[in-house]
Amino acid sequence: MDLVEFLNVRYDEEAAPVATPAWHEPWCQDPWVDPARGACFYCGEQEDPTKVDYVQQSPKTLADIDSKRRIVGGIAPAGPHDAHIAGTFTAWDVLKLLALPYVGHPDYDEAWRP
Repeated sequence: MDLVEFLNVRYDEEAAPVATPAWHEPWCQDPWVDPARGACFYCGEQEDPTKVDYVQQSPKTLADIDSKRRIVGGIAPAGPHDAHIAGTFTAWDVLKLLALPYVGHPDYDEAWRP
């Protein structure tokens, strides 16, 4: 997996809808399971991990991901040794910075660290 593919896969993961519990009462905005009872502390509904809803990411999150994808798409054709932006700072350095938040991910390659 190269740096461009790595970033695009991370962005796909971030843009995906998020699973949220659907087993509690609709009015219960803060489900928290009491381990002793196996039920929501607030509404009393029994935990049921088979019932989930999928919530779309916020428009801001999706816009942030879209802007990052555009940066990656514009820079990727240059390759890791081309397209100087200023002095010795290259377009590829921008991609390395975009990957920096994912340092702890198992697919992150330490060679990408700026």
